[in-house]
Amino acid sequence: MLKNIKTASLFISVLSCTTADATLTIAGAVNPISPGPNDAFYIGNNGVGSLLLNSNATGNGITVLPVGNTYVGNSTGASNGDGEVNITGDFSVLLTKELRVGTGGSSKGTINISDGGYVASLNNAIKIGDSDSGTGTVTVDGISSFGLRSELNSGAEMYVGYKGKKGELFIKNGGISAVDGNITVGYGVGNPSGKVTEGFIKVEGSAAGGFGGITRSELYNINDLIIGYGTGGSGTIEAADGAKVRGREHIYAGYLDGGKGVLNIHSGSIVETKNITLGGFGSATGEVIVKGNDSSLHIFQDYRNGNEGTGTTTITDGGKIDIDNDFFQNNQSQILFGLSATYLTTGNWAIDVLNDASLAGGISLFSDGTVIGTNQEYLFMNVGNQLNGGFAGLAQDDWVTELNGIGVFISYSGGDGNDIVFYTKDVATEPPNGVPEPMSFMLSSMGMLFIGGRIGRRARG
Repeated sequence: MLKNIKTASLFISVLSCTTADATLTIAGAVNPISPGPNDAFYIGNNGVGSLLLNSNATGNGITVLPVGNTYVGNSTGASNGDGEVNITGDFSVLLTKELRVGTGGSSKGTINISDGGYVASLNNAIKIGDSDSGTGTVTVDGISSFGLRSELNSGAEMYVGYKGKKGELFIKNGGISAVDGNITVGYGVGNPSGKVTEGFIKVEGSAAGGFGGITRSELYNINDLIIGYGTGGSGTIEAADGAKVRGREHIYAGYLDGGKGVLNIHSGSIVETKNITLGGFGSATGEVIVKGNDSSLHIFQDYRNGNEGTGTTTITDGGKIDIDNDFFQNNQSQILFGLSATYLTTGNWAIDVLNDASLAGGISLFSDGTVIGTNQEYLFMNVGNQLNGGFAGLAQDDWVTELNGIGVFISYSGGDGNDIVFYTKDVATEPPNGVPEPMSFMLSSMGMLFIGGRIGRRARG
């Protein structure tokens, strides 16, 4: 994934220095300073420091290649570090073994990558908001006039909020962050009692340019994406305004005991991964929100809404979840479903499961602003194979809720006979069910209602 920096106009400079209460600006060719084999590169070390790489100023390529690690905003004593790095232009490149932004004490670190600039940690992790009360912010913004995307790259892992106060990563206007290992947002394991580490990633928008016309802003990794890791770990990833997030293996929202994670997809954004688990282990809690037409979450294998912990899945305003294998929801988890006009259209299922769905726990309905009428049918879950279980306390044709004087009921036998739909009646003329039939009531109250599904896979439609 490393950027190709072989070009006739590229001037490679090697720089090793400390900037504290100082500003270092590089705009064109500079005389190299030869570092030792383990020298570190500090910007804002127990003081205020800044670095500007701007290849646009002269058109010359600029590469800063510290032999050791790079620290942006570093505190080792009573003084707090405040470091800022700006990397702008097609051939402005910062390469390092490890990158740490906002390290120690109440340090503050900021990196801005724009107009095709490139920053990479080649060997070790990127840590944004790293330890103690450090705060780190990285922004990756835009595409250059030559079509090169601004990029943050890690050859290992990336932590956004690592035992610190707060870490933030903003990717926008066609920028990209690509990571070869896990991405962890809000890592709290080892925090002092009562301390919360906050991690936040926002991927938003797109831009004209690049290869293929419109380029979505993108977060990509080839391993796991973990949001809210352990007690004191709180993480959020937001995909907005047509952006894209790709996790190759597994997304966890709320991973270990006490972790809290949120994945928020809206405004036409796309998230793809192999598996997803909300509320992974112990008391972890996870939430997924899919909102808006053309907003989608595509799971290539399994979706677990609650594993040992608790999961909440919200889908509304025409959002869609596609699951290529199985869906599972445990007893303490729930789905919040917004009745949208989009789901009244034939084939527009809110959740599409190609294989089995196993249900327990709860479901709540609300209106997303759509006018609820009588004799409507909202397409909730399309199940391609076996439907097992049901939502707690809700048997076939039970009344679920009343919205604007209209009663909403559930059917587990919609679609081709084993799909879940919600249908409406005028409660003034057709009041809600009375007491369910004895056997249905007994089984549903014990959480043991099973609805047999049809065997046989079906294509999405």
